[in-house]
Amino acid sequence: MPVDRAAYRAWDGAARPSAGAALVIAGAMIRRILRLKLVRWLLGTITIGVCVFSSVIFTFMREGRANRRVAEVLERLGYEQGSLLAWANRSFWTWIGFWAVLVAALTGTRLIAEDRRAKALPLYFSRPVTLLDYVLGKALTAAFFLAVLLCLPPVLMYVIDTALSPESVAVSHLPILGRSLLPGLVAVAVLGSLALGVSALCEKPSHAAFLFLGLLFVAHVMLPRMLAEHIFDNNDWLAISPVHCAHRFAIELLEVPAQVDPDYPGMRALGFRWAAIGATLWTALGFGLLVSRIRTVEVVG
Repeated sequence: MPVDRAAYRAWDGAARPSAGAALVIAGAMIRRILRLKLVRWLLGTITIGVCVFSSVIFTFMREGRANRRVAEVLERLGYEQGSLLAWANRSFWTWIGFWAVLVAALTGTRLIAEDRRAKALPLYFSRPVTLLDYVLGKALTAAFFLAVLLCLPPVLMYVIDTALSPESVAVSHLPILGRSLLPGLVAVAVLGSLALGVSALCEKPSHAAFLFLGLLFVAHVMLPRMLAEHIFDNNDWLAISPVHCAHRFAIELLEVPAQVDPDYPGMRALGFRWAAIGATLWTALGFGLLVSRIRTVEVVG
């Protein structure tokens, strides 16, 4: 409902950016979104699935009871037992893209749209809450849910790998853990910023979710393959897809063998530099849309 000037008086002091205000906003939104059963079920199911997958694979390979077919597949792909953690994280990235987009659509696209629908933005900025506080609080909320999906599973796989390894690999496998987390952080930045930017364009969360999914469908499914394979015959055009950009980071950092064809032939040929440029531009676009829309809000006087 609209903010009544007589019932809510604007702050008269100087508003300064405060990390505490951003954390309060993020904490309130996280608790609110966690009330959605679909979000809890989705995050919990994927996390448990990754734990089961990792436990089975690492137990087979570490305890001397290796399933011969699993060992043969790993050997054919160019992996050894010592690089099992990299292979497990790489396998995680082959199917997580769809679920990451879905989580971003369920959580990130409602963060600004709900405030716009309730006419709550003037209420925020009538208090000593700056634009930076508001944007940072919403960004931390979107990043939290995406990080649970994209960054927590690699950490769990690292813990399981360390616990089941016959030798101490906690220190030697730390670089693999770091390389496994970076693609997730890239995806968090890209998808989170896009979800917030699209959310700022709409007043209904459902409209924002459908707009976000439509944008990702065009940018991930239709345009990249058409431009890369049928028009320009240059795989660098795959950088149009924000999901492909994050996937390319995983391929580069986890040292995937050349004979593996992720998604479809030619994905590996996407230049790493163009993937980094694409991820940066998509992130800048999302935050640019968000800030440009928020700056037009009239503060209650």
